[in-house]
Amino acid sequence: MDISAEMNLKEIFARISQDEDVVNTEYDYLWLGNEQITELSADVFGKIRFKEIKIFDQCKKLKKIHYRAMKSSWDSAERIFIWAAHIEHNPNDADYSLLKVINSFRKLSTVELHSSLGVLKENDLGVNLNNIYELVLSISAIEGRPFSRMSGLTSLSLIQGELNHIGKHSLELASNSYGDVLYLTLSKNQLNDTSFEVGSLENIQKVSKKRSVWLDLTENKITYLKEDIFMPFLKEGSLNRINLYNNSLDCEDCRSAWLCKNKHIGVDRIQNEKCIDESYKNGAIQTLSLTDCEKRFKKC
Repeated sequence: MDISAEMNLKEIFARISQDEDVVNTEYDYLWLGNEQITELSADVFGKIRFKEIKIFDQCKKLKKIHYRAMKSSWDSAERIFIWAAHIEHNPNDADYSLLKVINSFRKLSTVELHSSLGVLKENDLGVNLNNIYELVLSISAIEGRPFSRMSGLTSLSLIQGELNHIGKHSLELASNSYGDVLYLTLSKNQLNDTSFEVGSLENIQKVSKKRSVWLDLTENKITYLKEDIFMPFLKEGSLNRINLYNNSLDCEDCRSAWLCKNKHIGVDRIQNEKCIDESYKNGAIQTLSLTDCEKRFKKC
């Protein structure tokens, strides 16, 4: 069901909820892209149930979502995408808390929420989310171990926020986590050279058979790789990898020289490590790499 024209949603869904055949049908999706909607109130979708809900960024005037707005789909929805980043999250008003919105669903496998949640705290993610596979959030800080009960996650993305610190246990997942690869994306934040506490990338998985971790640090403020943070991460898993696309890497900083002194740990698993001293030669871009050990760190 695609709702894209201006309309009184609650009135329309109340009317169609009187049709027993409609109420007994579980619809594949609800896509909402209306420019005039300002609020999704409690029970706005009547008794109509959906497996997937998408709220597009075209809902430019949508500012508030009541936690019971999608109550009819609490037991049917498997995926929810709220891409309208300007929707307000009010942690002091339980009725309009975006965390309470997503915590109310009971069968979700995927959650993608682009509105900023501010500080994500220890118990903000409820038990209904323990088994989801994919989680995408925008946050400014992490307190405690908010992901530590999640055993099903194969993809965790904390993106487009103000995140500038990763504590020793901030990213810790449940001890019974499963799967072969964890995709961990921390792109488009404010992470810098000193943002990661020692052990923060080693404490992600407390399991005997650890998964490979593909760490994406695209578009942050990293200029060098701290040895006591990233060397243990690379050594811990032979397939662990790091993506450094669009960071301002200073490839003459001797604090990254450990990469070339320990090439056996897998410098080839560091990707998109282009340097800020990229130059032009004969009219063409000469791409210089942090892990070009034939040219780098001769003075170190």
